[in-house]
Amino acid sequence: FRNVDHAFRIVITAPGYIPYQYSSGPALGLDESLASALEIFPNPVKDRLLINWGLEEGSMALYDLSGRLHQEHSLYPGSNELDVEALPDGLYLLRVEYQGQYTQEKILKQP
Repeated sequence: FRNVDHAFRIVITAPGYIPYQYSSGPALGLDESLASALEIFPNPVKDRLLINWGLEEGSMALYDLSGRLHQEHSLYPGSNELDVEALPDGLYLLRVEYQGQYTQEKILKQP
């Protein structure tokens, strides 16, 4: 057998739910440099989540723990704001995507 350097990525999606991704080979998904370009505060949050983004335009989506999509927006360089006041209290995932790479952060919504 030869050492074959192939990788693949499978993405399963359903409207309104967080995509499930599986990657083989070298890391094709989570990029630590994305996490370092992202600053989120306050967390826990009551009404407005402030998001500082240090790269070019990307996208962000907020999901509850069942995987249901609650909000989806473009993410611009610099300061961004996400209004979460109307959301039920609980734990959410903020998923940031940039050029096919992604990172996720847990967000706690409090009263």
